[in-house]
Amino acid sequence: MKFHFEKNPYKKEKSKLSIEIKEKEKFIDLTLKEISNSLRERGFLVDSSCRLNLEELAKRDIYSPLVVKRDIKRAEKKREIFRQEEKSLLKKGKTKEWYLKKIGGIVEKLKTISFNNFWFKGKFFALRTSLYDDYFNGIDQIILDANPKKPKVLAAIDTTSLKGAWQEKAEKIIKKIKNPERIKIDYGVLARKEKNTLKIEYKELKGIPLLILAFKENEEEILKWFGALENRDKNYLNSLLKEQLAKLKEQCKIFSQIAHPSLKKEYCLLEKFFEKEKNL
Repeated sequence: MKFHFEKNPYKKEKSKLSIEIKEKEKFIDLTLKEISNSLRERGFLVDSSCRLNLEELAKRDIYSPLVVKRDIKRAEKKREIFRQEEKSLLKKGKTKEWYLKKIGGIVEKLKTISFNNFWFKGKFFALRTSLYDDYFNGIDQIILDANPKKPKVLAAIDTTSLKGAWQEKAEKIIKKIKNPERIKIDYGVLARKEKNTLKIEYKELKGIPLLILAFKENEEEILKWFGALENRDKNYLNSLLKEQLAKLKEQCKIFSQIAHPSLKKEYCLLEKFFEKEKNL
């Protein structure tokens, strides 16, 4: 089945695949809400989409309320710019470009659900970063050890599509891992276990391993992923994970050779971990 973009996206006639994706988004948002409820029960300050909730952080005086409110406004302003860009693309009939902009957010949600509900057998928590860190620091997810003896971020992740901004993001990340001070999450989170209780700390994170996850963005593949989550198709989800693990292993191998000395060991350890998980 091929996808045909409309010349006028405001017409009532919609692509069958677009309608399917839109309908399945409701299921994804509901599933994300369930995961966020579980994360909140563990003590993580996340919103209904599993993003770190800056408004909650501001209420608890973990950061300066004035600074947090300033950053919330900056992120909202940026989001509005993106929304206007999307509307502009639609008005110009550039539906393919519009879809590629929208699909990034959908893939981010699918990845969050897969990490928390299916992949790595509950070894990790996958939290979406605040909208501010996503927009201004280029990191959309933090992967945390679910059973830590000491606070540890496995990796910070930036998600993209294979035909999207892959090359551009790869070049930016290479620059960052050569100078780890440029890898920053203003609103980071760490966790450790103390007597079976998860102790959570919120703080700025710097110099942590940074990776790219790139997924196929075509509509058929996205619908397969939707369907696998909805039907709990572990075979498909495991095959998708193994595909990503192979890419991450190769990525770590390359990054370990070019990264700053402070990150080389981290990437070597990650390479071994991904190889082990790939063979399970």
